[in-house]
Amino acid sequence: MSRIQKLLIIGMTIPLLFNLIIWQVLGGEIFTKTEVFVTKTDELMGTTYREGVPGFVPGLDFFLVIAVIELVTLFFVLKMLNKKREQQ
Repeated sequence: MSRIQKLLIIGMTIPLLFNLIIWQVLGGEIFTKTEVFVTKTDELMGTTYREGVPGFVPGLDFFLVIAVIELVTLFFVLKMLNKKREQQ
């Protein structure tokens, strides 16, 4: 494995790890949610209830798509480098 290939693998691993860190910071949800539940209190009765408000929480499915795109890009770049080396 050449030096360029090692740098490419490291260069693509860092965004994958960054991707996982962002997913965890944003809540670590498994599925993407377009509605966030907020607890509200009824002032008249004194009861609490949950109400859905529009919001976006990216889930693991959202970040897996990004990870697959990164890995496919890495695969094709490494494939092109191998072809280039074989031609020389």
